[in-house]
Amino acid sequence: MLGPAEVAVTVGSSGYNEWFIAGEKITVSIQVPERGRGVVFSPEGTPVYDSILDEGDVFVPERGLIELIGEPG
Repeated sequence: MLGPAEVAVTVGSSGYNEWFIAGEKITVSIQVPERGRGVVFSPEGTPVYDSILDEGDVFVPERGLIELIGEPG
């Protein structure tokens, strides 16, 4: 679960996409490096933010999903 106390998260050393579930309503700022991507989904699975198309902070509802895609680190 990802909550408001988290400061930063990154793609792990295995290089797999990282998935997080919002434990409560939060607003996040997704900053991705070149060749990276961040996507936010509603609890029902509908995409609500994609860093390729969108920018700025994004509201993530409770139980919303955050996917980070990119190279390790």
